[in-house]
Amino acid sequence: MESTRALPTQRTPQPALAPRAKCRNNREAFDFERETLAPDVATQRIQEAKTICGYCPIAEECLRYALTHRDQARGIWAATTGPERGALRRRLKSRIGANWAQALTPRPATSGR
Repeated sequence: MESTRALPTQRTPQPALAPRAKCRNNREAFDFERETLAPDVATQRIQEAKTICGYCPIAEECLRYALTHRDQARGIWAATTGPERGALRRRLKSRIGANWAQALTPRPATSGR
């Protein structure tokens, strides 16, 4: 079972929704609870959202945000479902350790000097 303690978020802001991000104007296509839909409808909506995410210009930032913010458990974020993100968190924790979220934090660019 996953811990419910808060993850570090100070350096992982919610991704700015790029003008071309489809979820910007169609949040209901991505933000839904699978359990509230008939199984075939849920499967179809998940697949449609994942397909759209595949072309998203901010998918990397979106996934980073969704992994480090457990309050974003429902819906599709960066072509992943809540259970898929839970599995990714567990895998990251087993490979990197308890501070796995820090590994997802973008590092400032350094000069080549």
